[in-house]
Amino acid sequence: MKNFYNDEKWDIILASASPRRKALLEEYGIKFRIITAFAEEVIIPGNGGETVLCNARAKAESVFAFLREKEGEKDAYLVLGADTVIEADGKVLGKPQDIADAEKMLLSLSGKTHKVITGTALISPEKRKVFAVTTFVTFRSLTLDDVRSYMKKVSVLDKAGAYAAQEHGEMIIEKMDGSMENVVGLPVAEILEELKNW
Repeated sequence: MKNFYNDEKWDIILASASPRRKALLEEYGIKFRIITAFAEEVIIPGNGGETVLCNARAKAESVFAFLREKEGEKDAYLVLGADTVIEADGKVLGKPQDIADAEKMLLSLSGKTHKVITGTALISPEKRKVFAVTTFVTFRSLTLDDVRSYMKKVSVLDKAGAYAAQEHGEMIIEKMDGSMENVVGLPVAEILEELKNW
């Protein structure tokens, strides 16, 4: 698979400015370039799966259309778009609006199990695939002091659900069922599996 991605005839585009997604692709040795998506994110109330599928598709399509207009009918584009949300108690949580909102989000997850859902869209001139991966995360029981201690160590405002499992996650997470990479923001193993027969 790595040879496929590193073949210079392919132009892998990550439609995201997320440093976490960039780092995950680099860990797998995948050569790519970044073009930030032009799509506005939406939240579909009560439906995290549909939310991430809609956003991932919109991000990938916006970059794909931009490339076609700018660089012409090149047939080796593979655009990767992604979106991650938290679904808890029937509510979809995106990024917090401010510190107070972040505290509220983290306390709402205290002592409970929630879903982390990442939608992924893969678009090339000949094929399109959109899918979602879900990981179940259980939080420790947290006090407001616990939440504030965590937020002193982690910048939470750019993260869905106001936390990052890979950054001092042991302070707030009790257990995880599913892909850690998915929680970070990109289920790379599942993406590679989808692209085996691309």
